[in-house]
Amino acid sequence: MTQHLKDLVLCRESGLDFSGDLTAFVNMVLAGSCPKDIDLYIFGGRLLALSKKSGGLRPIAIGLTLHRLVSKCASSFG
Repeated sequence: MTQHLKDLVLCRESGLDFSGDLTAFVNMVLAGSCPKDIDLYIFGGRLLALSKKSGGLRPIAIGLTLHRLVSKCASSFG
């Protein structure tokens, strides 16, 4: 999990509420009930083309933070 999410979870004032909301979000996505309007923002990412030392290109996909979080949760229970 990225540092800003860790900081929010550990926040004394709102950490409990945020943890509950984050858990509900992860469960919603894993249940397949994520609204279609936000699919692109949750499941999107950036694709970069880096040059290889031997020539050619190496495609690198960088996923968004919330997508990575849901993926890690899914893989830890699967």
